[in-house]
Amino acid sequence: MTLGPLRISATDPYRLLLEAATIWLVAEVVSSGPGHRRGIPLAIGALLLAAVADSSPTRVGDGAEYVAMALNFSRGAAPSVMPAERESLTNEMNRMPGFEGSSIVTPLVGRDGRQDFYHFWLYPLIVSPFLFLSQWVPVHVNYAFTAVNLLLFAALLSWLVRKDAPDIAALLAAGPLLWWIDKAHAEVLLFVTLAFAVLLVDAWPAAALIAAGIATAQNPAAGVVFLVCLVSTLRSRTRDIPITAVVVALVLAAAAPIYDQWHLGIWSPLSSTVGREFPGVRALVTPLVDPNLGLLPHAPILVAVAAFGLWRQSRRTLMTTALVAISQLVVFAMPANINHGGTPGMSRYGLWLLALSTPLLLAGSHWWRTHHPTLWRAAAAVSIATCVFLFRQAWTDRAGDSPNWLASTLWTQWPAIDNPLPEVFAERTTGSTNEAFVPSATPGCEKTLIAGDGRDAWWPLPCVARPAPDFCTEAGALCYVNDGEFAKAPRQHTFAFETAVSRAWTWKNMTRFDGVLNRLGPYPRFVRLADRGGRIEEVRNLAPLYIVEGTTGAAAWVRAMAPPNNGAVRVNVRVASTLELLDATTLAPVVGTEELAPGTHDVPLTATASLVVVVSDR
Repeated sequence: MTLGPLRISATDPYRLLLEAATIWLVAEVVSSGPGHRRGIPLAIGALLLAAVADSSPTRVGDGAEYVAMALNFSRGAAPSVMPAERESLTNEMNRMPGFEGSSIVTPLVGRDGRQDFYHFWLYPLIVSPFLFLSQWVPVHVNYAFTAVNLLLFAALLSWLVRKDAPDIAALLAAGPLLWWIDKAHAEVLLFVTLAFAVLLVDAWPAAALIAAGIATAQNPAAGVVFLVCLVSTLRSRTRDIPITAVVVALVLAAAAPIYDQWHLGIWSPLSSTVGREFPGVRALVTPLVDPNLGLLPHAPILVAVAAFGLWRQSRRTLMTTALVAISQLVVFAMPANINHGGTPGMSRYGLWLLALSTPLLLAGSHWWRTHHPTLWRAAAAVSIATCVFLFRQAWTDRAGDSPNWLASTLWTQWPAIDNPLPEVFAERTTGSTNEAFVPSATPGCEKTLIAGDGRDAWWPLPCVARPAPDFCTEAGALCYVNDGEFAKAPRQHTFAFETAVSRAWTWKNMTRFDGVLNRLGPYPRFVRLADRGGRIEEVRNLAPLYIVEGTTGAAAWVRAMAPPNNGAVRVNVRVASTLELLDATTLAPVVGTEELAPGTHDVPLTATASLVVVVSDR
């Protein structure tokens, strides 16, 4: 049964197992009585195993880095690589199903000529024994990461069950972290260690400090949590803290910067990806509320439970929570790649917020379950069902190249409600994640991002340009136009973009595209390559392209790669048509007009200059 993107299967055995496990978990959570609460851990285990079986090994984000380091560790080698080792590891990974096309080339070369990676090697070191064992049996090396992720997550879930919170364990198991369980990525390690850091900071501060140290070693952005745990531990007067635990935690937290300073001469390879200016308000709240990236749109019930828990905390806890939350949001807002991949949609930083809110989830669920048990069970059931669908492990890495359903609806129906960071809007509307092109717009120009050049504002073709206010025409200025209303785009200092003037215009030079638009016919619209039914059907070896299609023709702005990787465009026409190749700057013909019969045609592009491919009905 298919309802839009929702498909319920009775024939795919693994999907059927996942659906059955989801139903079982929902039934256990909504049923009352201690017997059913004891059944929740079994249902959680069934759900996690079914989700892994339903998926297949796939590289996402920086997964190739983690696999390369873990392979080296499992063979007794260092995490860094020489060029020959890098080539051998690359060839080995490219032979792994799901890891084809992997690249582990970075500019991080140490004084000994060995190349390091952007992320620290602690997580691959933990995985390496499991990877060593996996090489003795015919299984994909990715399952070594899956095994470690399952064990880490099981430790957190078991602790929650022992604290009489199996329903919260169920909501977390069937929550946003579910997608990352079978991925070679450090998200599960970071989630679990951050959650333990805040859960144990009062009851077992030594363990909390070590957990925060592990998280900081893997990602320096967790250093804020480590500092809070350290201050809380040193100020604690209710129990003695073993000095050994403090030393171990400090060594763990300092391991990455010490290693990177020793080998690379910098404190962190990730420092180059972080801005220095204080972010604006929208950048701060993006991991929480953004329609594409935010925790709230993807897990609203979990956020509501945490909000109830926040209401039940002491003033001291509220102040500590606010300090950690604000500090983390500042850190999350400073990277240059906020609209990152390695996720099915929601920002990975949202996982950190969820992990840090686990004490609030416990308090909120206890209050909600005590005072409104029926409403609580209904909310839990809805959360489990929706999150299993949204974060099913078999979904591919969205990579930030398209707006989700909620964002598309807001941007086209009520565009003024949401003015996202310009990076998010530009990359998701144009479908480009490697290069950010401005101006850009929704297909029907309901919401447009325009760019000022000091004299005028550039609008994306085919949105009709209008005179813009002064604050939108300043050099480097970015503005949203929401159904004709101008609004300054949120401040994002780390956003580097290219003003794509070859397929843009101002209200003073709109006649420059008359010749192209006349071939396209009435009602031209920006379309994406993934949209079905267009005349531009497929491309090969091309830089990000921009397509405008009307009732009688289509035009695609393209740039081919250098030989021998010459590009090509596949054109599918239903009637006799003409094909023209124009210079993107002058719009002058590059070659003669070609006649196309109805059907599919592959058009080679040998020139590396920017071109406009125009296909129009004869």
